[in-house]
Amino acid sequence: MSMHRLHNRKILVTDDQPEVVEDYIRILKSRSSSGDALDALERDLFGDTSGDNAGCRIPGIRYDVTTASQGEEAISRVKQALDEDDPFAVAFLDIRMPPGIDGVHAAREIRRMDPDIHIVFVTAYSDFSHTEILKLMDSTDKYLFLRKPFDADEIRQLALALSEKWHLDKMVNERNRELQLTRMVGIRALAELAELRDCTTGTHLKRVAEYSKLVARILSRRKEPKWCKYITEQYIQDIGESSVLHDIGKIGIPDYILLKPGKLTRKERELMKIHTTIGGDTLAKAVKEIEIQSFLTLGREIAYNHHEWFDGS
Repeated sequence: MSMHRLHNRKILVTDDQPEVVEDYIRILKSRSSSGDALDALERDLFGDTSGDNAGCRIPGIRYDVTTASQGEEAISRVKQALDEDDPFAVAFLDIRMPPGIDGVHAAREIRRMDPDIHIVFVTAYSDFSHTEILKLMDSTDKYLFLRKPFDADEIRQLALALSEKWHLDKMVNERNRELQLTRMVGIRALAELAELRDCTTGTHLKRVAEYSKLVARILSRRKEPKWCKYITEQYIQDIGESSVLHDIGKIGIPDYILLKPGKLTRKERELMKIHTTIGGDTLAKAVKEIEIQSFLTLGREIAYNHHEWFDGS
């Protein structure tokens, strides 16, 4: 589904009682007597949408409702929607749907396929408590509970709020991806600025990044108490990105040393060694300036310490 679609009003309803399914369809597909109140609720929650985006709204907020009578069918519907790049924003799931799998196990499979969908468990009686249900889920995020018999406005309000939340989550994720890309480009530009003065480095930055991630990933598998809590997959990616800043201090090394074709003298080697301090100090100033933990924090430590021996000397 295109990210330019302003609102995903696609709803999955799963219940083994046909009359309940008909209630959902009647509630979500037709304008109610409380339509004006819901329009007011939408304005209060999400602002006035009567301007440039008015043509994208459906009067009375009617939804694209797909139904299923069993858990297996609901799973199939979600898979088909994802295959067609037209996912559901919200799923209303009954918990008890004999003789097939119950709504709890269907929800686990649905969430495995689609981590973005909002799931509402709707039931009059359950073999599980709310706490037990959430313990069975891989995450407690994006699950709500509604008891039967439900009120029509409860369904409308949940559908409105959760479908809008789905859209806002997508917008946030897209912006985060843009910021991540900007960050990566910025890191690479800073690193390459220093590397431009040393024509012998070739693909050095790329190799360092890949080796850094490889070492971090191997360490994460060893389950060492000293580091297993913070070497996450995100940390591995961060250290790969930040590692390219390791030689940024070379920008402060004189050309006659940095570009010398022959062996360095002892004095020249000592001057070359201070590129770690130059790089670390430069990044430390940037870290102090922004006053938050960022890729520069990790880059600072790498710049300072990337020539240490294994014993820390």
